[in-house]
Amino acid sequence: MKNTTYSLSAIDETLVTCRYLSETTIYFIVQGELTVKLNNQSFELSKGNFLVGNINDRVEVLPDDLDQVVGFVLKIDNSFFTSVYPQFLSTRFTCYSEGVEIGKQETYLEIRRHICELILTHFSTKPIKDLIISMSLNQIILWLVQYFKQDHLGEQQIQHKLILEVLDYVDDHYFHMITLEDVAKEFFMTTSALSKLFKEITGTYFSTYLNELRVSRSMNDLLFSGLSMDEIALHNGFGSSKTYREHFKKVYGESPGSYRKKRKREKEKSETSEKIRHIEELSQLDILNSLYKYTHFSNETSTKVTNVVQHKKVTMLRQVEKKMAHAKVMINVGSLNELLDYGTFKEIEKIQQEIGIDYIGIDSLYDDLSSSYRINNGQHLPIFSMFGKFDGLLNYFNKEGIGIFFNQSLLTFKEMSEIEKQENITFIQHLINKLEVNNLKKWRVNYSFDSPNLKEDLASFKFLSKELAQVVPTIQTGVTLPIDYPDYNFSTAEKKSIFLEKILPFCDFVSILSEPNQIYSEYENEITEVEKFQEYTYRKVLKIERMLMEWQLELPIVVLEWNTLTGQDQFIGGNFFRGAIILQELLKMNQHIDCCGFWINAGLYEKYLDETPMTYDGLELFHNYSGCRPVYYILQFFKRLNGFIISMGSDYWLIEMAGHYQLVLWNSNYFLPNLSVEANFLESLSIAYHLETEMISSHYFQIKQFELNRESGALFFSYADFDSRVPLDFEAHHYLAETTKPKMKVFDMEVGEKFELDTTISSNGILLFELTPIYHP
Repeated sequence: MKNTTYSLSAIDETLVTCRYLSETTIYFIVQGELTVKLNNQSFELSKGNFLVGNINDRVEVLPDDLDQVVGFVLKIDNSFFTSVYPQFLSTRFTCYSEGVEIGKQETYLEIRRHICELILTHFSTKPIKDLIISMSLNQIILWLVQYFKQDHLGEQQIQHKLILEVLDYVDDHYFHMITLEDVAKEFFMTTSALSKLFKEITGTYFSTYLNELRVSRSMNDLLFSGLSMDEIALHNGFGSSKTYREHFKKVYGESPGSYRKKRKREKEKSETSEKIRHIEELSQLDILNSLYKYTHFSNETSTKVTNVVQHKKVTMLRQVEKKMAHAKVMINVGSLNELLDYGTFKEIEKIQQEIGIDYIGIDSLYDDLSSSYRINNGQHLPIFSMFGKFDGLLNYFNKEGIGIFFNQSLLTFKEMSEIEKQENITFIQHLINKLEVNNLKKWRVNYSFDSPNLKEDLASFKFLSKELAQVVPTIQTGVTLPIDYPDYNFSTAEKKSIFLEKILPFCDFVSILSEPNQIYSEYENEITEVEKFQEYTYRKVLKIERMLMEWQLELPIVVLEWNTLTGQDQFIGGNFFRGAIILQELLKMNQHIDCCGFWINAGLYEKYLDETPMTYDGLELFHNYSGCRPVYYILQFFKRLNGFIISMGSDYWLIEMAGHYQLVLWNSNYFLPNLSVEANFLESLSIAYHLETEMISSHYFQIKQFELNRESGALFFSYADFDSRVPLDFEAHHYLAETTKPKMKVFDMEVGEKFELDTTISSNGILLFELTPIYHP
């Protein structure tokens, strides 16, 4: 049975004759070199290269050394192409190895892999060969449409919103006998105004565009139907067949009748000669080796190519120029005792080395005194220091310049015994003796008014502030503001008055806690739009900032700990990759806060949350076995950004420093977390970006590309690859912790008048590009 979806033939001397392509045609070289001219433009094809020709392209294969070339010509049937992509006949594809933009090389290799699989399967005797070929064809078409498509007149390049709407309207109504006057009336414009604007934006006259579009769309009727010229003309918006013939000849240089007959003859000739010339047996070892190599090469070396349904062009313009600032980083550990654990302390060392720590956040100074001290103290033997076990830790703080951020619950203080209070004072005195003066200046104490009796909390606040100020005069004091969703106000007028008159004037900073999951859970029946929780913490910071301005208080804001909306259980939360959501909110908050807190690991977060198992995932830096969570890598990216911000958009920042550039790009999507388990939904959120700017100087650059997404840097998804009914052992956990990290690649690029880059980002993925100039001696 003859295959009607494609044809496959060898590259040979019969191709030398100049002709017009009647189908999408791919020229693929296995051995040798070949020059192909498409529309008078020459393309040099070497081993492993392919070139895509479009319907109606004028093609000529140059005869030089043709007998040394082994290659194939793959033609995709127009009817099949149209059945899977209805806009096919009005679309062109530009796909040639030397012209593939940076960011699309992996897709080019994937197309080549499927071409080779199709060729190998074509000559095989597999019982399911038709199914495999169909899958390869569909994949080739998918990649061409998603990555190498050029719309009619390059519509994707037009940024004028009104003209884009006009083009959409014309595309939907071209088959009616619409005129410029009709369209102008539809958009409440005068005819002359629309005509002038259309020519200015598109570079062509409206009537020319409309008639060329109609001619292009008529191809389906002309080549694949038995309609008469009168019927084709009326079906595509022309008033008569005479008008249709005139405009067709302007575009293609011949009448539609002649064009139809010629394409029919070429099709019949092609079908009768469909065989592989020059290659008597495909089983020649060198040809087979090449084809098999190309089918496996992409799997082993290239980045996974993402299916995309959205395309976005980003033109970066100079908008701002301000120094990149970094809010201080606080790592919450619960108690200093936790840092005596070897594993936890090694995590602190890693964070300090790779990110940097300004403060260690604690809710209690210590859990218990050492047993050695209690035994010897009971026997009146002053051998062991009461708090000597912390001395090594304090020396480390001195060396690294890390301060202590103590969160004091006033309810907890009120419930302390006198002995416990005295031990705390003694411990603070011990810290003073061990810590250097410069380190003591970084001390912060934050008070939480969390008991039912505000006046008792106020008394405790005054007492502790006075006592600590006498011991450490440079200590900074702050309070957690007891305001939250939905009205962000104090619960009573009396409470507001006490804070404004007796508390805040004596503070050096204010702090907030932000857990949108808890709020969402409390108001779940009232809140129907998850978008209300988009950038929840950032919006809370802005509200606090405005309130401080109204109160005429200039106090820095500290975010003790925060979160984004996540799943209602561990499985949903683990599947909901939030990278871009977290980064975007962090970048925005960074301009308005003084310090931002993160929990060191999931184990301590769960312990001090006093909730087992945790209802919500937090923003912890480490998982079990010291595996880095995505938040860790986001902080790494954030800390790498250094220089002057010269352009910023809703999904990118461009930064410059002494001829070096950094571009961070993200694809944030806020949706109900339970949708994160729907693979098709997530795939639909991927975006293919085309980036361009003239702000990057003309030069040769080495570019480092860092990629953080579900597949690169998310531990939860790495665990999914280890499919076992029993728990993983230490070796497996350690392997995952060591191998799960963002992907990095390095390549060189010459930037001319304009920097251009194509790339694809999956849902909530992040890309960081660092451009370093290359100076030749």
